[in-house]
Amino acid sequence: MEQRILIVARIVILALLCSIVGCAKSGEYVYTAAPQLQARLCRVALLPLLNETENSTASTLCYRTMVTELMAAPQIQVCNPADMKNVLRRRQIYPSEIYSAPASILEGMAEELEVDGYIRGKVLTFTQEYADGKTKVPHIALQLELLKADGSLISQVFYTRGGDDYRSLMHYGVVYSYTELAARMTRELIAKWIQQGQIGCNS
Repeated sequence: MEQRILIVARIVILALLCSIVGCAKSGEYVYTAAPQLQARLCRVALLPLLNETENSTASTLCYRTMVTELMAAPQIQVCNPADMKNVLRRRQIYPSEIYSAPASILEGMAEELEVDGYIRGKVLTFTQEYADGKTKVPHIALQLELLKADGSLISQVFYTRGGDDYRSLMHYGVVYSYTELAARMTRELIAKWIQQGQIGCNS
C-alpha cells in the first residue's frame, strides 16, 4: 500500500514538473574543449558547412543563418562570406576538402582573410518530426568546431534541437521554421563560446 502511494506521489510530482517546463525535451548537447589549448578568437571565418543530410539545401540555409547571427553578435568580428568564397576559389579548395586541408593552407587563408581562426562544421540532421502526434516541427543537428588559424582544435560541439524544445508553460514558442531554429541554435552556441572565453573581442 505504501509503495503504491509513493508511486502515485511520484507521478503527481512528474506531472507538475512537466507542466512547469512545458513538457519540452531539452536539446542534446555535447561540448568538448581541447586540453591545455588556450585561445580567444576575435575575428573568425565560417568555413562552408558540409552537408551530411538528405536535404540538398540544409548546409546553405544553416550557413547563411549562422553568418547572419555571427555578424549580429556584438563581441565577434566575422569575415565576409564573399571573401571566403573567393579565397577558396583561388586556391581551388572545394567545400568537401575543408576537413582535409593541411595546416599550411589554413594558415595562409587566415593570413589573407585577416582572421584569428575558423568555425568549421557539418549539418548532420535536417528533418521534420512530429511534436505532438499531428504537428511537424524542424529538427537540426550540428557538429561545429572552433579552430585556431593553423587548424588546431579549440573546442568541438555536437548540438541537436527540435522546434518543440522551446515550448513554454502555455505551449507557446514552438519553432516551425528551419531558419528560426538554426538562428536560435547559433545564438546559443555563440553564448557558450563567449562564456568559455574562447571567442569574443572584448577583454
